[in-house]
Amino acid sequence: MFEDGIDQKKSDKFALSHSPANRPEDEDYLYRRAEQELELAQAATHPAVVKAHYMLADHYLESLTAAEGAAHLEG
Repeated sequence: MFEDGIDQKKSDKFALSHSPANRPEDEDYLYRRAEQELELAQAATHPAVVKAHYMLADHYLESLTAAEGAAHLEG
C-alpha cells in the first residue's frame, strides 16, 4: 500500500496492462535498446559511463520482463 492509500499491486497491474510495451513491436524496441546499451557499456572506458550504460540496459530488460508478464496476465 502506498502512503496515499493506493494499493500498489492494483497500481502495478494497471501500469503493466496499460504499458505501451505490451505490443510486440515495443518489445522488439526494448530488446534492441538493451542490446545497444550493453554494447555501449562494453565499449566505454570510464567506469561511470560503463555503469550508466549497464543501468540503462537493466532498465530496458526490466521493462521487457514487465511487458511479457503483463501479456501473460492478460492472456
